[in-house]
Amino acid sequence: MGKILDALAGFINANQWPVLPGEDQSLRMFYQGKNGRYSCVAQALEEQGIALFYSIAPINVPAQKRQVVAEYLTRVNYGLLLGNFEMDFEDGEVRCRTSASADGIEWSPEMMTLPP
Repeated sequence: MGKILDALAGFINANQWPVLPGEDQSLRMFYQGKNGRYSCVAQALEEQGIALFYSIAPINVPAQKRQVVAEYLTRVNYGLLLGNFEMDFEDGEVRCRTSASADGIEWSPEMMTLPP
């Protein structure tokens, strides 16, 4: 593993989230929230110095509603400082993407948490 993926794994392990096998340079897990069970993917782009985290909604948008949901997500995204919502028009998957870029500094699990 690389430095970024090690930091992501440290954060995930510290929160006791069970990790599933992922693709190269990624970790997969589930998170149980108040409104459902979310599939999550943590991905490391080691060469670019970027960590990505995707939270995937538990249901897909039906084909006939995708245009309306796309407009809604565009409105929600406007003004967001960190992250964004995106939808795959092919299957209706909706996910929230957050990322961190810290090229040139030492990555750690503590970097993955927000201050209180």
